[in-house]
Amino acid sequence: MKDIKKLANILNADVILIDIATKQVNYLDESTNNSNKNVVNLLIDNIELLTNHIYQSLDYNSGHILTCHVNEESIVCFSFKYDDPLSTSGADVKIMDRFFRHRELPDSENFSKPGFQLKTA
Repeated sequence: MKDIKKLANILNADVILIDIATKQVNYLDESTNNSNKNVVNLLIDNIELLTNHIYQSLDYNSGHILTCHVNEESIVCFSFKYDDPLSTSGADVKIMDRFFRHRELPDSENFSKPGFQLKTA
């Protein structure tokens, strides 16, 4: 989970973990004040959609969420807020799109190295 938190930090996103069996939604960063009941309700309301797709994108009134069904028990979600200056540029969507199209993610310590580039699939 440490690498997921690092990726969320790089993307300027909140990271949320869904336990599929219990439908429990938790923000991974305990110090976040961004817990949003609307986001939690959106995720729970769409749990069937999220469990039937490896990757999914959900929009809501003040942001969007990219989800990744990582195993039979968990879904990892990256929540981007539209009021955040980095989210309005669309850069986060481009970064996530590149990750999703890549077969293997690189080691997290390489993300911050100068000249780092993902290989294309």
